Parts: sequence; structure tokens; C-alpha cells
Amino acid sequence: MEDKTLQKTKNEPLVSFRSADILNGENTVIYGLDMEVFPGDFVYIVGKVGTGKTSIIRTMIGENPLQKGFGQVCGHRLVGIKDKEIFKKLEGSEIWEFRALHGGNCYRLLSFWDTRTETLIVATHGMVKKSQKTPKREIAKAESIRKRYFDDNK
Repeated sequence: MEDKTLQKTKNEPLVSFRSADILNGENTVIYGLDMEVFPGDFVYIVGKVGTGKTSIIRTMIGENPLQKGFGQVCGHRLVGIKDKEIFKKLEGSEIWEFRALHGGNCYRLLSFWDTRTETLIVATHGMVKKSQKTPKREIAKAESIRKRYFDDNK
């Protein structure tokens, strides 16, 4: 029998934007964004340079303020988030760690940037945080995925 808490979180979006205006600096680059990402979803944010892809990520991690509308990430409203530790570059690596609290669990997603296309590539499905340190085998896995990605996209 499945835990009702887990069942409930599977039906709740990890990321939700409704009628959200996304900023880049002081300029609105996306008007009226509607987007939901659920556990298990695989998402690409694609578009031409300057269309707001990175600004969406920066809004999700609290680096850019949400101009207008509703935004929520892992149960946290995107109003007044100041925690730069939510998204950080791992020391000695090209891998970035996104930390999220959802359904009472702390998850980590490892990712990397494709600066040619200004795209954030999520390399792992997420792991439950058990200590302050990111497991070396998970970093190695993400680095391997990153290497394969760039080898395949030369």
C-alpha cells in the first residue's frame, strides 16, 4: 500500500506558474507564463537567445523577483525567497545542485549549463538529501551525463 503523503505529492506540481510575468533585470521578458512540472516530468526549456529561459530558472531559485502572477516551487511561494543556497555550483565541478523541499523531504537535483544554447540540463532524477555533502557517486554520474551530452552535441 502506497503512503498517502507520497501519493498526494505525486499529484502536486513541483513547479507552478500561473499568469506569471518573468523579469530579466528590470525588463519583463515573459508575460503570462502558465507552466506546471510534476514529479517524474522531464522538461526542456528551449528558445532563442534572450527569450527568457534563464530568467525562468532564476525566478525559480529566487534570484529574480516574480513581477506578477503566481509562482511556487516545491511548495514555496516565489515571494521573498532570498536563499542563494537553493541553487549552487559544486566546488571543483561544472555541476550545479538545486535543493528543493517537497512533501517533507529535501531533494537534490544535479544539473549543468549548456552555455551555447543557454539551457540548464537536469542530469539526475533527484535524490533525498541525507547529509550536507553531495554523494560523490551522484556527482560522478552527473559529470558522466554532462560529458556524454557534449560529446553527442558537438
